[in-house]
Amino acid sequence: MNNEDTIVSIATPMGTGAISVIRCSGSNVTEIMQYFLKEELAPRRAYYVDFKNKEIILDDVIAIFYKAPQSYTGEDMLEIMCHGGPVVYQLIIDEILMLKSCRLAKAGEFSERAFLNNKISLFEAESICALINAKTKAAALAARESLSGKMTNDLFKICLLYTSPSPRDKRQSRMPSSA
Repeated sequence: MNNEDTIVSIATPMGTGAISVIRCSGSNVTEIMQYFLKEELAPRRAYYVDFKNKEIILDDVIAIFYKAPQSYTGEDMLEIMCHGGPVVYQLIIDEILMLKSCRLAKAGEFSERAFLNNKISLFEAESICALINAKTKAAALAARESLSGKMTNDLFKICLLYTSPSPRDKRQSRMPSSA
């Protein structure tokens, strides 16, 4: 994996819907904003802007910029909410991919970058994968519970229970040695 690249992908299911979300992460996010949105976006604010290539408006979008390290991946990130037709979101993705060092993300690569940048643990990354791929309500709820940290907290409590000295151990450690 090359963390130098800016990765781009559809974040919502492919197909037709009211909106689609396109996610970008990496060092060229600022360039994407300057080139296509023609605006500087303040972090964590939603902007209604035109997504343009030169002077041609490709779609009117909602864009949110996340400044590193305050993002899911720990890198600069941009989320673009566009109209949900496959032609529209693919047009936007194709335009972004024309920029230097931008490429399509591999499956799970946003979470992989989050893990590599210490934004999530390996356990959280696996829980996200389980949640996304859940086939039943029970599986989804179990994965969500794991992601919330409940299992980690329960394991931590068990670990403390077995590694903390018991009151009896404390009494014995205070007794003078017979040697």
